[in-house]
Amino acid sequence: MLITNYLRTNDIQLPIYNSSDILTITDSNLRNLSQKLLLDTIDKERILRILNYLNRLNNDMNVFTSSPEELLQSIILKLDCKSIMLICKLSKDFAHFCEKYLDNILRQKISSITKLNTLDYTRQQLFNVCQVSFNRKKY
Repeated sequence: MLITNYLRTNDIQLPIYNSSDILTITDSNLRNLSQKLLLDTIDKERILRILNYLNRLNNDMNVFTSSPEELLQSIILKLDCKSIMLICKLSKDFAHFCEKYLDNILRQKISSITKLNTLDYTRQQLFNVCQVSFNRKKY
């Protein structure tokens, strides 16, 4: 709230962003927006929250809900682990999709770079391993 108050008080104008764009864009391409929003780090969840408070966010995630489930899975598999979790929070329809498919999607993400057997993992464990695996891959 402090950031949004500062931006409003100083009349800093921002365009309207689509939530799908924020989720799918690379972190390096979000650097400029993060700086405008006075964030020290690039955090998509905070960016989405701030833009939403400022009424500068178009939650366009529902456009995907009429897509075939196979297409949705392909789209989600291209996202990083944290973005996958965010997309599941953004839309009620995506939440239903994630409830049904999220574990398998996370297993596929993990198996793309590790040889772990994740069949007995809880959703939280899958998410944690996914994040750790992909953070290691970056470095």
